[in-house]
Amino acid sequence: MLTRKEFKNYFNIKFDIVGDNHPLWIPDHDLAEPCQYFVNFPIPTSQHVWRGGEKSEFWLWCDTNLYGETRCFSSSDNSEWWGFTTKDDIVMFVLKWS
Repeated sequence: MLTRKEFKNYFNIKFDIVGDNHPLWIPDHDLAEPCQYFVNFPIPTSQHVWRGGEKSEFWLWCDTNLYGETRCFSSSDNSEWWGFTTKDDIVMFVLKWS
């Protein structure tokens, strides 16, 4: 798990992302508060974290079971970075979706 500052530093070093207006931060735009905690999920079969399930079911689960909000900030063939507004949501999310 990375804090927002650690996540920002990681992406600045890896991809030379500068500033809070970079497209990396678009997932924060529809939230009341920005994500503060970030987790990287390996994806062994090139599937999203919800493993091919219906997106509507995934978001319904998130809305029903998480105290805060979560958003995907980066996705590649082998991993995804997910951000959370509430630290306590990470354990529940990891148990369900990894």
